Amino acid sequence: MMAKCPKWVKTIAIALVLAQSCTSVLPAQEASDLVASPTPSSTMTTVDARSRRPLTDFSITPYAAQQGAPANVNWLAQTPDGFLWLCTSEGVVRFDGVSFERNLGNGLPGDSASAMFVDRSGDLWVGFNDGRIARRANGVFSEIDQGLPKAGRIIWSIVQDAGGNMWATSGYGLYYLDGSLWREVGHDVGANPGSVYGLAGLLDDGRLFVANNKKVWFQIRGTMSFEPGDSKEIWRSKLGFDYTQLPPGPAVDKLKTIIERPLGISLRAISRDATGALWALGDNVERFHWVGSPGGKQQLVVDELSYSADAYGLFSDREGNVWTASIDGIRRLRPNKFQSVFSKDTVPLAGLVRGVHEDIWIVPTQAGDVYDVTMEGSTKWDALGRGFASASSDVDGNIWFLKNDADPKNDDIRILKDGKFEHLPYPKGLNGRAVETILSDPAGGHLLVSTLGLYRYKDGAWLPDPVYVNLPRDPPRGARSDRFGRVWIMYADNRVAVIDKSGPTMFSSENGLSVGDPWSVYVGPTKTWVVGLSGIAYLDGNRFVSVSPVIRSNGEALKRILDAVETSDGDLWLNAGAGVAHISRSEIRRVMESPSQRPIADVLDEEDGLQGGLVPDNFTVSMIVDKSRRLWVVRAQGVSWIDLDHVPHNAVPPLVSFTRMDADDKHLATLPAMKLPALTRSVRIGFTAPSLSIPERVRFRVKLDGFDTAWQDAGAVRSSTYTNLGPGKYKFLVRASNEDGLWGEQDASLSFAIAPAYYQTWWFRAIAVLVALCALWRLLSLRIRQLQSRLHLQLTTRHAERERIARELHDTLMQGVHGLLLQVQSWSGDTSLAESRRDQMKRAEDQARSMLIEGRDRIIELRNSTSVDANLEHNLREICDESAAIYASTFVLTSEGVARTLRAESAGEVLNIGREAIRNAFAHSHASKISVHVRYGADGLHMLVSDDGCGIPADILKAGGRDGHWGIVGMRERAKRIGAYLEIRRGSQAGTEFVLKVPASVIYVAPARKVVRMIDVMRSKFRF
Repeated sequence: MMAKCPKWVKTIAIALVLAQSCTSVLPAQEASDLVASPTPSSTMTTVDARSRRPLTDFSITPYAAQQGAPANVNWLAQTPDGFLWLCTSEGVVRFDGVSFERNLGNGLPGDSASAMFVDRSGDLWVGFNDGRIARRANGVFSEIDQGLPKAGRIIWSIVQDAGGNMWATSGYGLYYLDGSLWREVGHDVGANPGSVYGLAGLLDDGRLFVANNKKVWFQIRGTMSFEPGDSKEIWRSKLGFDYTQLPPGPAVDKLKTIIERPLGISLRAISRDATGALWALGDNVERFHWVGSPGGKQQLVVDELSYSADAYGLFSDREGNVWTASIDGIRRLRPNKFQSVFSKDTVPLAGLVRGVHEDIWIVPTQAGDVYDVTMEGSTKWDALGRGFASASSDVDGNIWFLKNDADPKNDDIRILKDGKFEHLPYPKGLNGRAVETILSDPAGGHLLVSTLGLYRYKDGAWLPDPVYVNLPRDPPRGARSDRFGRVWIMYADNRVAVIDKSGPTMFSSENGLSVGDPWSVYVGPTKTWVVGLSGIAYLDGNRFVSVSPVIRSNGEALKRILDAVETSDGDLWLNAGAGVAHISRSEIRRVMESPSQRPIADVLDEEDGLQGGLVPDNFTVSMIVDKSRRLWVVRAQGVSWIDLDHVPHNAVPPLVSFTRMDADDKHLATLPAMKLPALTRSVRIGFTAPSLSIPERVRFRVKLDGFDTAWQDAGAVRSSTYTNLGPGKYKFLVRASNEDGLWGEQDASLSFAIAPAYYQTWWFRAIAVLVALCALWRLLSLRIRQLQSRLHLQLTTRHAERERIARELHDTLMQGVHGLLLQVQSWSGDTSLAESRRDQMKRAEDQARSMLIEGRDRIIELRNSTSVDANLEHNLREICDESAAIYASTFVLTSEGVARTLRAESAGEVLNIGREAIRNAFAHSHASKISVHVRYGADGLHMLVSDDGCGIPADILKAGGRDGHWGIVGMRERAKRIGAYLEIRRGSQAGTEFVLKVPASVIYVAPARKVVRMIDVMRSKFRF
């Protein structure tokens, strides 16, 4: 608690901020809520039920110098972006719930701030002690003080009237803003010029008022003039009712004491929050609200906090928090979601028992009193005494208390029946230290669970020996009864026994149970749940299905789950080490449909009013839902409940704002479409999302368009750093959620671009690619020339060798055969020989001639196969010349089209096909004329060999060749090998035609090869 400051310090501080703008007297958020109420009863009907929550259920968080807060906070305001603005002696300070920001721009004077107001457009107006006024619009401060006196008189207040006109009060008088010029109001408008006006504000009917500590003036409707008035009208507007008509009472008297202070102090000392409750600064922080009383009447009551904090300013933010401003800093009063019932000092380490009338019994397991709690209040049962091992209710609604006294002689069982209790001794050999709990036995009677076994109480007596001896011998870890009258007993290492009328049934890890040490079983409306040390599972038939681990919204796994409750709407609540976890019905359904998924839970903890950590007692129930759907929870620091039908939620989504941007550790202003220099290696973007209730739970997701492919979970971190970004345009997106998981409707974005270095520009890359291509072509052409040279050398050597062989065969063998042919020819014509001899010589002549022709053909083939140059016609002509030298036929060779460069392998096959066609024509057609025609077409090469001879016989043409001869067959095979078309047919007049069509892609050299040859020509010409 802050030390109480001296009265004179407080007086000086109040004098410095004697009055503020509408935000400081009647805040903009508050003014819209001011509804006149002539009587207390009519006011009562509009008051939110939350206004009656006890002040003990408010979390109080101080922000002082240790948390970075400024001192001498005069007043507070909140802009639509969610930031809380502090008017201080240090100037203007901005607060997002986490950090205080002081350096807010060059357009903001650094002097002590004295007044603050937020207008209807969301702009922030700030007045200063030296008489200046600044406005923050679109994130930038600018001074608007032309026309104001420059004598250092304090700006006391700033306000906007119903017509949108801006007004300001100072030590010299009253001013209104005309365009960009402040004009003073004189005698002609009803107010005294030169007077000290410390107050200005709006009434609930939209009229403007100005005042000092003695007089009040009200604006005349529709004019810029004023008339005198009564301060009581201000109070009727501010309070929502006429306090002068209320009967005396403690709350009314205290309220009147505050109101009757000087107006400049009293107006600042009262504020109304979103629930309709009045907060006031009296001797302490006080809250006034209406409650019902017997007879249907309503009365004003007051609650007090036990500290005053020397506050002299109140403010209610849009999330429902109440803030106090003081000389030491600020404090936040936030309503908790849980309402505390008892603290650990009253009910230490308690257990919960449901009564027969749906009341809740709170039974401490240490030296505390037992309480019976109903909707009307609580009753302490002193007659039951103190110190119990546990308590439970049976199927008849009786409550059984297991006494565990410091003196074992006093240990017994105390049974509450119909408002009275009776005593029952423990079984022989047991005392309060050995017993755990007692439950209704499915077989009849009651079952006492102890460390020594299970004992049955039936028909008014204990059975002498333990029952269900086939259960595990080790001590149980917990026991529960369900709504069907069954008993569940938990053992270590994933073992659970269920006892029904037929006896016990064991479940273990072999049945799918995987929760570590099971701590509790809850049979809900839809599922039977088992919870334990490491997770939860539900029973599906005869097997358990694990849904562990349960994941919190921050990604952490939920551990140490003591109890579970499934509500009628299918939601699951868990009492766990981290707090009370809530898993919605839709989330449970999602996990059941996709077993590989893990449930995500919302966790409520001490920040939500939960009292302390987990109580590790598995034999007492730590969580119950009563008939009013209040969830009761026992924790180490006490007992609390939360209304499941009215769980408070923060309905205000946080708005993301960008706070800074650093490029390579150099701070930059966060301007739209920023341009960063080339070779920027590191970019850090700071952002925040003001959420004032529980700012520690605000979560962020970020995405950098142009870099990230999906949203990234940033958790609670309020900055993102990217390294090694390349040049280009980027768009940084941020979204935020508040403590209840409500995400903002619109993502915040910040665009920036990184300029490219010269070697990262498109033209540099284009040049680099062009140079690389030229170098590649250069290397490729050199390699091609090397291969060409090597191939040419190989072909030249082979050609020379074949030429030598052909020449020697021609000069030796062929000349000898030719001479032999002439000799045999002369013998075959010698008439002196017998006719039979001449016939033999004739046959020898024919055989020699055939040998000569065959040998010549082979020599020609040998010579021509060594070199197939680009001039196909030249090669064909040589073949025709050599054949014409042997046969009597003549030939004609023609061509059509521009000669093209031919592929060597394809040209060789074409030449061989042409050779065979020409040889057949000369040798077998007996033609007088043989024609060879070559056409270079766009679709390919065409060759026609025709004669005017006897023509190929029909049977040979049909059979595709003559038996034992392979000329035509070989031609067809060669054509097929290169994908050409070959047709052999009889001529239209006479003779035979050989038609060959070779596709262009097969016979012609590809364009790329032409380019290579072109480069070679250019290189040789230009020498590069």
